[in-house]
Amino acid sequence: MELDPFIIVVFGPPPPTVNLAEDRTVGSYFAVGFLLSIAFVSVVLRIVARITARLGLMADDYFIIAALVFSIGTAAATVAGNIFGIGTHVWTISKSDLIPILKITYSYTIIYTVAILCIKLSLLCFYYRLFGMFGNFWRMSLFLGGFLTVGHTISAWISLAIMCRPISAIWDQYLGIVQAKCIDIKAAYISYASINIPLDILILVIPIPQILKLQMSMRKKLQICTLFSLGSFACIAGIARLFYLVKYTQEVDLAWTLSPVGIWSSVEPSIAILTACLPIIYPLFLRWGGKLRSVKSTEATEGYPSRRQEYRENRRLRRDDDEIALASFADGGPPERSDHTLPYGVVVQHSIKQSNSFQVGEAI
Repeated sequence: MELDPFIIVVFGPPPPTVNLAEDRTVGSYFAVGFLLSIAFVSVVLRIVARITARLGLMADDYFIIAALVFSIGTAAATVAGNIFGIGTHVWTISKSDLIPILKITYSYTIIYTVAILCIKLSLLCFYYRLFGMFGNFWRMSLFLGGFLTVGHTISAWISLAIMCRPISAIWDQYLGIVQAKCIDIKAAYISYASINIPLDILILVIPIPQILKLQMSMRKKLQICTLFSLGSFACIAGIARLFYLVKYTQEVDLAWTLSPVGIWSSVEPSIAILTACLPIIYPLFLRWGGKLRSVKSTEATEGYPSRRQEYRENRRLRRDDDEIALASFADGGPPERSDHTLPYGVVVQHSIKQSNSFQVGEAI
């Protein structure tokens, strides 16, 4: 394989232990494509859950849809980077490939930060819709989470905007431009990723005090906390991204070390979208499972279910929707209203009241 002399001058000769035939592109395509597909399906199911519950899309849904759009953008950036040589060793690329790689890396960062911002705002809006704004501590928690999320993203955008003067020096840095003034580019990337991880953890723990106030058994509270804590997988992906980002700043083989950074930058928002949708779509699976069991029970008895069987099945479905879907009052929460809904569109399931002719109880 003939090596580009410019690449040799900039990065030095390849170490004898490096296998220049190695290629990570196939693995990146599979990882990014598989998890993005799961994220896409989860958003579709979320919309279906809203429609079947006869509720319109709300702010948290629109933010998660926006996050999916930008996550598709990160996947597209991964594909584009692989076309120009990311995933192979830097000594196998040419001078004409190096500048597009650096441009894609810069654009990738912008797309990634917007995707993460939308996911966090979706979660905060979901918390707000679920528990309202009752209680000073809860209100301050939501405001703090929103302020830190937006502030962190804006600071990242400012860093990207002033990273180099002129901005083209970011991708022309290896061409010997001496007039350019740049901050430490790699340190800026690491700084954003390092702060993002504790911020992820903060967003995850915000609803726990409110969940513990719900009027249900401790076992159900723990189930709900477990469901919400699945977002920790996104935190793990963020930690993996930071690990490979640090590795990228320490090694010369730019194209090779950028590959896992790009993979985890796509995987993290996809996992976060999935876990953000689970509290919404899980009750949908419960309802579908309940209907399936009801049909099987009917077929087994070779006839229609009795009124008592229907009553028991409906009662069980309402209980599952209540305890798993979180549609319930919190201790010290908002007062009941005549339409049995919480303010801001949250429908009450936990408090089922008997009237003269019917029972009130809606799913989320």
